[in-house]
Amino acid sequence: MQIIPIFSKPIYINKINIETKKIFNILNNFHLSKSRDDSKSSDIAINYNVLNMAELNELKEKIVISYEDFLNNNLHYKNKFKITTSWITRTLPGQKSHAHNHLNSMFSGVFYVQTKKNCGKIQFQNLFNKTFHLNIKSYNIYNSDFWDIEPSDGLILIFPSEIYHQVLENFSDLERVSIAFNLLPIGKIGEHDSQLKL
Repeated sequence: MQIIPIFSKPIYINKINIETKKIFNILNNFHLSKSRDDSKSSDIAINYNVLNMAELNELKEKIVISYEDFLNNNLHYKNKFKITTSWITRTLPGQKSHAHNHLNSMFSGVFYVQTKKNCGKIQFQNLFNKTFHLNIKSYNIYNSDFWDIEPSDGLILIFPSEIYHQVLENFSDLERVSIAFNLLPIGKIGEHDSQLKL
């Protein structure tokens, strides 16, 4: 007997070995603005090219190694990928984010700079239409509509941009700080009358 998770949504999870306290000190100088008028929502940086800063070159290089490992060695894409946008998110105690996905990108990622237990898990949501809502006796990757991941310093996640996700409420006494980013393939994509060069 076998079960095939056909058309699954893979999430890459890994640790980057880097001094996160140093990165936090660099990011701490950024002015953050409210993403919404609601004081309970996470703050985001106005700068959408944070990973292009010279001070973050080492981190960017390690993020590139991570997404190349995932996309080229695990998913076996021939294309190279490029970071199109990157920004800081900060979730203060009591804050959370709304459920959202990322448009105009193929993969998205997040690198956690400062975390603490209960500082706000990232929750992925399955919003595909379902015919029935059944009672579940034991949740697993085949029957769950939600999947939570606890952040930790140095953790990196990469996932398809269309997946809806949100930051759950920060119940800790520490601000949760991360860098989010989006990826697009570059070079030739598609075939025949559907091919183009990005």
